[in-house]
Amino acid sequence: DTLRTEEGAKKYLHDHKIYELFNFLMGHLLVDEPDDPIEYLTILLDKCMLFKEDLDKPPLLFTTQ
Repeated sequence: DTLRTEEGAKKYLHDHKIYELFNFLMGHLLVDEPDDPIEYLTILLDKCMLFKEDLDKPPLLFTTQ
């Protein structure tokens, strides 16, 4: 039963691209090293939601200047 639960959890994480989301968030944290990482992540997730709704540009890790 534990194996089925673990497999189900892995499938859920894969199907919903949770691994990619966490890698994206960690990448931003490591590049920007914010003083308040929780607030930073909250703002970053808000930006992601705005982009998802076509209300803002994507929150890119690196931008050309």
